[in-house]
Amino acid sequence: MRPRLSPPSSVFFGAGERPVSAVRSAALPEGERWSDGLGARIAETLKEELDPFDDLNADAAMRRHLAGVLVKRTLGPLAA
Repeated sequence: MRPRLSPPSSVFFGAGERPVSAVRSAALPEGERWSDGLGARIAETLKEELDPFDDLNADAAMRRHLAGVLVKRTLGPLAA
């Protein structure tokens, strides 16, 4: 059985003018067991929470997408 999660600290670089603390998405897993559905909810909330900028390396949509991928790839194995 997978353990219940404590809220992680999620801070993203390159998603704003300064490092951005994703407070709402970090609060979602508290007390829950990891699942693909939970990962998808966290990623969606994160996309709404971040307000990244466009530059030569990536546009805002790509930065939101990559932040969602990153959070699922990091939290999933930690909860396993």
